[in-house]
Amino acid sequence: GDSLTMRDGDIMPSMDNTVSYQMTQIITDRRASTYNNTLTIDKTFTSLEDFQGHECTVTNKIGSSTPVPLEVIVSIILPTESAMFGQSYTLSCEVSGVSGAEIMYQWSRPGPGIRNTPQLNFSPITLSDAGKYNCTATIISNKISTAKEISVSIPAPEVQIHGVDNGNAGSTLNLTCEVKIDSELDRTMVMVTITWRKDSMEIASDDEKGITVSEVNIRNVYNSTIEYKTLTFDDSGRYYCRATVSSTSPYLITGSGSATKYITVSAPRLMVSLSSSTTMDLPNVPPHNTISLNCTATVPQDVNTPKTFSWKRRSGGSLEEVRNDSSTINQIANSNLDQPVSTSILTVTETAAGTYHFQCQVELKEINLNTESDEHSITIIPFSLSTRIIFEETNPFAGVKYTLTCRVTVTEGVPDNLTAHWSGPGVGKDGVMASTISTETLADGSTFSFNLTFNPLKQSHDGNYTCFANLTTVSITTSSQREISATIPKVMVVTSNSTSDAILGESY
Repeated sequence: GDSLTMRDGDIMPSMDNTVSYQMTQIITDRRASTYNNTLTIDKTFTSLEDFQGHECTVTNKIGSSTPVPLEVIVSIILPTESAMFGQSYTLSCEVSGVSGAEIMYQWSRPGPGIRNTPQLNFSPITLSDAGKYNCTATIISNKISTAKEISVSIPAPEVQIHGVDNGNAGSTLNLTCEVKIDSELDRTMVMVTITWRKDSMEIASDDEKGITVSEVNIRNVYNSTIEYKTLTFDDSGRYYCRATVSSTSPYLITGSGSATKYITVSAPRLMVSLSSSTTMDLPNVPPHNTISLNCTATVPQDVNTPKTFSWKRRSGGSLEEVRNDSSTINQIANSNLDQPVSTSILTVTETAAGTYHFQCQVELKEINLNTESDEHSITIIPFSLSTRIIFEETNPFAGVKYTLTCRVTVTEGVPDNLTAHWSGPGVGKDGVMASTISTETLADGSTFSFNLTFNPLKQSHDGNYTCFANLTTVSITTSSQREISATIPKVMVVTSNSTSDAILGESY
């Protein structure tokens, strides 16, 4: 029951058959009521104007459609919205609305190498092929043009992050982002941008935080390196490196790639040991001897965070901080604070007897890490000083060489403040000489020998002789006394003869 009416606005059917129309109609989809109607015009066309005025109207029992005019359209067909660099790509110029006419095609765009064919093939397509293309179709002396833009996608770069997955707090961390772009890319037409992020924060060079970001490229390989001079626990996290290959051309689509690496920052092993030495090298030290306490702090080789040493001392009560201005502290000397092995030497001179406990604390302030040593004890004991005079004979004879020896014994060590002297009626007179102090170390302490020599002994030397020993710093004095009485030797004269009678003329 449907009918279709065709109308030509300018040309009516003529009796001389210069123009004839033939219309055929078929149903292509009965369920959807889809019809396909073809109008064949038998005429020699001399221009596109011969097509003007033709339109199609569909009428059924309900009504008529809006007339659709016949148009000649030139269009460029793209296989995909954008071309991928390095792959084949074809542009097709198509004319719709007319058939059977001779059509001439002409492509144009800035740059050489355009062929006059319906299809324009790129095998492969390059960055310089991107741009705006025009296709002009010449139909019966009429030219119809259209334009289309070709966008070329820059290949995504290969991105890798090189570096360790774990680091010690206080050490240096280097991560390198290696970016490889397609070696066939014209590098004069693209720019490579590399950005770093940790979690959601962008990373940039920061002198205050000790972060440096640097880049270097060789041919088609670009490297970006971030360096953390001193890692902290806050630097643990996921690191992202993103690389984009872009261009200022509006026809080139940016390519990008990324890589990630998770970094774990751990606490380094900080070992602290404490030892001591004294001028006497004994477990129990007399007062006024210098004590050297050596604190050694050791961290892994890759940790370069400076160390801070502090000392504590306890004598019966709680540990208290040791300062250089203390009366018993001689010096605190630190060395190699930014090296894996660092030392701090505390020298003290304790004047009072007792047991003293020392402790060394080491702190890595930049990473908020500290460790204490075990307590080290030093016992100060009081000196015990004694003297004893040793003599050769009880009743020496006058006129012979005679020596008194004063033995001075100091328990637990050799002090450097011991003095000794003799007193008596012969001291300082001719022939009486006091020796210097000589030392010998015994199992129970140290013994000093101090001699007084009479050469010769005279009766005028008779009297009491005293040996004094004194520890000047601690004001300890002791003495021993010995009386000398020179004995006058008896002289006996005895004569003898060989016989009672002498013979004249012989020896007698």
